[in-house]
Amino acid sequence: MSFLAGLSPVTQLILSGIRAGGKVMKRLLAHLIFALLAMPVLALQHPCPLPPAVVVDDFVIEGTAGKGEQALRSSQVSLYSQGKLVRRVAADAEGRFTLDHLSPGVYRLSIQGLGYFDVKVVVTAVKTLEQRRYYWFHDFKGCLGWGFSTN
Repeated sequence: MSFLAGLSPVTQLILSGIRAGGKVMKRLLAHLIFALLAMPVLALQHPCPLPPAVVVDDFVIEGTAGKGEQALRSSQVSLYSQGKLVRRVAADAEGRFTLDHLSPGVYRLSIQGLGYFDVKVVVTAVKTLEQRRYYWFHDFKGCLGWGFSTN
């Protein structure tokens, strides 16, 4: 076993177990090799797709920010256009906020403690009835998402 002298104790143990025909050592080595090959692949996978862009057609974002079942109280809500701050508001004690008088364009909505969302404010050819959208932005089990309801 002189060739094992320069190796670490763990490597010596594994190799001596393999040389002796130890099934346990062979199985351990196979698991170790699998783990070393599989872990980088698993680390590269993102469990959540990015949420789609929010399309706003009434120039107002009335929303609620939450993480799981918890409202993001008093969190800072910032709206950016081409990297420049357009507007910043604070959510209330229930995570609600309003950004109004928006111009058509593409924005990035950043919610403190949650993340960011891409927003498109568009002009529609048909004026809708007095129906407003109320948006909710959330993080559920580590995945960002949004949705809306109407009145």
